[in-house]
Amino acid sequence: MTGLFTKWAITAFSIFLFAGCAISTTTMDTKKQEKLSLDVGLYYYVPRLEQFKTTIQKQWSQKHPHVKLNFQDWWKGGYENEPTSLDVFVFDAAYLDDYIYKGYLLPLRQNEIKKFDDLLSYAKEGVKKESTNEYFGIPQIGCGTLLFYRKTDVKLKSAKTLSDITNTLGQCTYETVLPPKGKGLMMDFSSKTTNGDYYLEATQDIYGKYTINPPKAPTQKLLNPWSINNISLLRQNTSVKHATNEKINRAKKFSQGYGRAYVGYSESMSSLDQKTRDEIEFKYLPFSDNNNVHLFYSDIAGINPKVIDKDMKEYAVELLNMLTSTKTFVEAVSATSAHPVAQYLLPVRHNTFKELSKKYPLYDKLYDLITLNDPKLFRIGVGANQWLEDNKESITQQIFQYNQCNK
Repeated sequence: MTGLFTKWAITAFSIFLFAGCAISTTTMDTKKQEKLSLDVGLYYYVPRLEQFKTTIQKQWSQKHPHVKLNFQDWWKGGYENEPTSLDVFVFDAAYLDDYIYKGYLLPLRQNEIKKFDDLLSYAKEGVKKESTNEYFGIPQIGCGTLLFYRKTDVKLKSAKTLSDITNTLGQCTYETVLPPKGKGLMMDFSSKTTNGDYYLEATQDIYGKYTINPPKAPTQKLLNPWSINNISLLRQNTSVKHATNEKINRAKKFSQGYGRAYVGYSESMSSLDQKTRDEIEFKYLPFSDNNNVHLFYSDIAGINPKVIDKDMKEYAVELLNMLTSTKTFVEAVSATSAHPVAQYLLPVRHNTFKELSKKYPLYDKLYDLITLNDPKLFRIGVGANQWLEDNKESITQQIFQYNQCNK
């Protein structure tokens, strides 16, 4: 009797397993016949956005030709609107805490992030919610405020602190739109939002302690004068006409010999000519003399929780990992026949640096910059974006008011 029951149970369980597999396969086949899609917002401000689209579309079509990717060009990374209608989107890390608070980001487990340990420390720790094991996205692109100068400039190379740098460059060296050749600093202060970010960076630098929620003055009258002063010192290494001009390609002008140094991001090197790239040096730009906190920005790929209701989470997670993989990054930023210069965007993975450095030696120097400085992810806390909106005008005005040059 027991033997018969055992045979019956095994047979029944086998039928159940077979039926389960059949149902699962049928469901997958049915899903592949449906018209599925994901609305995707890439980070807009890269030198060649179309190259990213082409790379991602090609890789995705090979795996999931039945799932259409709808790239949404209205998405600018969070600066102009919110990602409520997107499924997968890449955004500035400055919005991370607000997006977590507003419920715009699906939390991920570590095992859902492919090659997790390949991510740089500041990248993987930066997207983690404190006191949890939840990760609110995967960093795709890194970014840091860098000072670029010529290899032959021994004095700038040895300058370590903000005072060292500003004193070496000299204040009030020009009053024209462009500096004389080999003289003065080129740095853009035309963006009030960026000026607000500089203020928050300077505040952390001055206090010498990293925090994901930097102190923010409750009123404009209580803005930190030391932070304003430090940023203004850099502004006075330029002219007012230069600092307020957003149209200048500073890297290109540097290649033409203008200025002694310029401030920009790594991707600006795509505008340098080859001779200047061969002779360029760069360092992290400190915003105080403490120089204890090295903040890097990042563009993070995240998932809108609404994909769960659409039964598209599995596809969204796979796309997220594809967007942030070494294979995608290398193909999306490398030189092409139409564009014979790499984009020089900053990776956030060890292996991506390794692969890119095989073709582009500057990536070795960029990797050394990160490993030597041990950066932290620039985060500004819940409500900080509204704070920036409320205070960026005043911060910018005060940066220009602290002016010993009157030029």
